[in-house]
Amino acid sequence: NGAYYASSELARMDNSEWLGVLFRLVCEFEPDEVISTGLTAGERCAVEMADSRTVIVSSGERDRIVMKCRGLSVTVVRDVLSSRSRWEDMKSGMRCGMTFTNGRVGIVVPRADLPRQDFEINF
Repeated sequence: NGAYYASSELARMDNSEWLGVLFRLVCEFEPDEVISTGLTAGERCAVEMADSRTVIVSSGERDRIVMKCRGLSVTVVRDVLSSRSRWEDMKSGMRCGMTFTNGRVGIVVPRADLPRQDFEINF
C-alpha cells in the first residue's frame, strides 16, 4: 500500500497529513540539518522518526523549514496563502529547480540539474 514504517504512528497525531509529507521529505532528501523557528512537537517527531541523525536547529523564519542537504537547501513554506507574495518572489528568483505546492504548503527544490518548473499537485 506504499505506507512508510512510521505511517501508523504519524496517523495518530494532529496534522497527520502534513507530518507525513514532512516525514517523506526528510526521508527523500536526508538533510544534515533542519532549520526552523517554532517546530511543533509533531514536526520535530516526524523529522526524528525519518532520520535520527538529522540535527534540528532552532533558527530562521517561523513560516519556513529549511533542509540543508549536501550543498542543497530545500525550503518548505508552511503557509503559502499567508505569504503569497514571498512565495511568488522565491519562485521568480529561481533560475533552475522546481517548486511544488498544494495551495497550502510550498516546497522549493533549487537543484541545478533540474529544469525550471512549477507544479501544483495534491499532497
